[in-house]
Amino acid sequence: MEVGSIADWFAGGASAAAVMVALGGYWFSEWQRRRDKRDRERDAGHMIGVKLAQALNKTDDIRRHLWAPYSGPPIGGDDANELWRRIQPLTGLQDDPSFSLSEAEINLLIRMDAHKFMMDMMLVIARYQSINTSMKEYALRYNAIMELTPVADEMNEGVAVHRMSREQYMRIRPYANALEGLLQGLRAQSVENVSNARAIAVQFQPIMKAYFKTDKFLGLGVLPAPVLVEQSG
Repeated sequence: MEVGSIADWFAGGASAAAVMVALGGYWFSEWQRRRDKRDRERDAGHMIGVKLAQALNKTDDIRRHLWAPYSGPPIGGDDANELWRRIQPLTGLQDDPSFSLSEAEINLLIRMDAHKFMMDMMLVIARYQSINTSMKEYALRYNAIMELTPVADEMNEGVAVHRMSREQYMRIRPYANALEGLLQGLRAQSVENVSNARAIAVQFQPIMKAYFKTDKFLGLGVLPAPVLVEQSG
């Protein structure tokens, strides 16, 4: 074999080896890219479950407060059976503008063809935020009425009795009517949002399992159903 032929043979072999190394590097890079993408999708899937559970639990915290037999001692006097006289404001509520589905989470649900689930969940979160804001408005209105209400004359078995003149009563009556309407609306909205959140929660794990081929996601369909307790008169 001539020297030139041997050199050509080695050059060809080296070129082939270089191509194989390059292809191997590309395949590994592509495999790594796909794995990273899958990991990001899985993280987004877990966060969707966490946010859904948060929206459900936060709304249910408010619902339980609004539907408890008593969240505080009633205020006596005329119209003592009104709801606002028995349900005190809920403290510790804070706004969270960032509480929403992220772009990555929305894109994942679109790729999963879970459009209805996505829209229903976005509505549950939006309604929770609305309820949360309205609860803070309720606290402001409640405290404003209490500032207009005379100091209690006596305590009767835990009931603060406020005796008002007709002028005093008529001064707070419009505000009390508006507050009562707000409270009744909040009670209905909280029950509806908990019900809607539970309805989509049972869909979460099956949707994720169908896409990721694993059941390592939150099982949100085992949460207890809300029990409503009417206010005592």
